[in-house]
Parts: sequence; structure tokens; C-alpha cells
Amino acid sequence: MSHRIAFNPDLPLVAGTDFNAGGTQIRVGDAFDWRGLGVSEQIVVDFWRSGMVNHPLTAAPEPEAKFTPKAIDAPVKPEDNHPAAPKRHKR
Repeated sequence: MSHRIAFNPDLPLVAGTDFNAGGTQIRVGDAFDWRGLGVSEQIVVDFWRSGMVNHPLTAAPEPEAKFTPKAIDAPVKPEDNHPAAPKRHKR
């Protein structure tokens, strides 16, 4: 399952890998101004298909609340490890 949005030439692009384009060294994470560098849209589409460029996320997902239940801090008793185990009778 892909979470990648479809290529849109009107959205900004960032490098997904290091490469050279339009005589310029592009590094992972750099903004890729393909029009400013004179790179054709067909080449950008090829870069897109190969994963060399991607659209940046517009917003980072909200961080999940850190779940730290009190039970984790409580000491564990040996009988708590197997509460359903039958008790043995001494003979």
C-alpha cells in the first residue's frame, strides 16, 4: 500500500536521493526547483517514478500522546505472571 500522492507538477518537490540535474548537485531532502534548473517535465516524471524526487509532506502528523500506564511502574509479583495457572497441592 502506497501513501505517496500522485505526481503534480504544480507542487514543490524534494530530493529522495542524491543526484545531478541541470548541472547542479542535489542532495537528499533538498528542494528541487526543476523549472529553475531547466529540467524538462518528462525527466522530472522519470525522477518521480524512480523515487528520486517526492512531494514534501504539507504537515507533519500530530504526535501521539505518550501512553505510560501506572501498571508499568508497579512491581511484578511472580503470581501475576500466570494468574490462570492452577495451584499445585502439596502431597
